Amino acid sequence: MVNHHSQFDKLAVADKLEDALGLTVKVGEPMNLHTSFRVGGPADIYLEPTTVAELQGALALISAEGVPYRVIGNGTNLLVADEGYRGAIVRLGPRFAKWSRESTNQIWAEAGIPLPVLAKRAANEGLSGLEFVSGIPGTLGGAIHMNAGAWGSTIGEKVSRIWVLGDQGVEKLEKEMLSFGYRQSNLGDKVIVAAEFVLAEASSAEIQERMQEYLKRRQDTQPLGLPSAGSVFRNPEGYKSAKLIDEAGLKGLSIGGAQVSPIHANFIVNLGYATASDIYRLITEVQAIVERETGILLQPEIELIGFSTP
Repeated sequence: MVNHHSQFDKLAVADKLEDALGLTVKVGEPMNLHTSFRVGGPADIYLEPTTVAELQGALALISAEGVPYRVIGNGTNLLVADEGYRGAIVRLGPRFAKWSRESTNQIWAEAGIPLPVLAKRAANEGLSGLEFVSGIPGTLGGAIHMNAGAWGSTIGEKVSRIWVLGDQGVEKLEKEMLSFGYRQSNLGDKVIVAAEFVLAEASSAEIQERMQEYLKRRQDTQPLGLPSAGSVFRNPEGYKSAKLIDEAGLKGLSIGGAQVSPIHANFIVNLGYATASDIYRLITEVQAIVERETGILLQPEIELIGFSTP
């Protein structure tokens, strides 16, 4: 279940990164500090670049050293194993979150900007179209990768172009080169550094009102008081995962400190003492029971790090 140790000297690699880029690099950083589930063991190497040049330099050096790596945002869609991750976690977070209004109806933002912040910025500028992301806690980069959505809209519909890190440096991808589907995109493992949106002008008050309405609906239907990673499973074609889980009688089912939320069946919550293993076991238990009852195997929407899936 756990990934195998890659052979590299984490202290030496961390030193090289610090020397080359002037970045603070943490060794053995507990990932429970960086995931909304509040679980996860140590990442061998952890860093937060603040510029595209730092990000590029870091990934080049990490790759040259043969170190596996994962790029993350706010860790709101992530389950990291209790044993942690034998590699480098590169986080694009609040230090990688610049934004600007590019023209009358265009906004540009870096990948680390949290979606609620982006929605608020657009609202303040009197630009409508991103209200639906106001309650999604993730960052822009992760949201575009998985085409995050809510209330019938998805982020992919709103993007006009994005910038990714390619072999030749930063590449611009126009809308026609992008393809989005349900919780998926054609971006593979490309690292998104920024995106641009074409929005519609509207009154700020009107936009704020819509955002409040979405937030209220979220508060009424989701267990926001406990650590979770949002929806655990993708909706299978023609079905709602929450309904399948609920109909299988699984609301409230728990393993250790992990529980299928009694409020929303497609949320697993950390009751305060869960391990990543509790959550992982509960995910597989829900999958097994729903498959037995319905013949449908639910697919996780959340990303797993540090688990070797069979």
